[in-house]
Amino acid sequence: MRQSFAMKSIWLGIPAITLAFSALAADEPTPLTLPLGAPMSAYMASSGTQSVYGAGTVNNQAGSGTGVTVRDPAVPVTFEGQPALRKDTVITLNFQTSSGSSTIASTLINYYDNDYTAPRGAVISGLYSVTDASQPLPATAKAGDSGTWYTMKIYNDSTKSLQLGTATVNYSVQADTDSTLLLSLVTTAKPVLGTPIVNTSIYRLGAAGAAVPVKEVATSAGTDVQITYE
Repeated sequence: MRQSFAMKSIWLGIPAITLAFSALAADEPTPLTLPLGAPMSAYMASSGTQSVYGAGTVNNQAGSGTGVTVRDPAVPVTFEGQPALRKDTVITLNFQTSSGSSTIASTLINYYDNDYTAPRGAVISGLYSVTDASQPLPATAKAGDSGTWYTMKIYNDSTKSLQLGTATVNYSVQADTDSTLLLSLVTTAKPVLGTPIVNTSIYRLGAAGAAVPVKEVATSAGTDVQITYE
């Protein structure tokens, strides 16, 4: 009888525990969910000029400087035998170090379909890249969401006679403010020989459905520089 009474006492307590957990669950705020896929497609399709500030180490030289990013309008071309849209982006930075000043210019050429869901390929510093697998970014996202966006094979040039490595672009979403989220796109290029190159692009997502670039961080042998959009 004592055991039966004890068991009844435990079971009688369960509804109260259940109610307590239900109350806790009800108090949890609904996570902020914002558009992701459409804003990023709109950004990739956009063009214009934006001021930037850069600081860090380039070729083992510490320094900082200002510059601009120029995103050209799309140009219809043929890429890998198929119609595509070519988008050129040029970042120019006047970099000041203890040994003097220099102009650093980086050109990125991306090739897209009409829907701008993911690059079909790219040319970076003369290296030719072709996307071999991709999936659209989610329509919406919340803090904590992550995944792989697309992967690429990197070749010496458009003949693709020599594969130099691969690249993977992963995305993750972080909390920012009560009404915005941060999207991080991390590109990891792994050469067949040498040290991996990591580039992180961060965008701010808003309720209005816009993706605004915040900063770029490039890391490779002798280089660790952060470029902030102003």
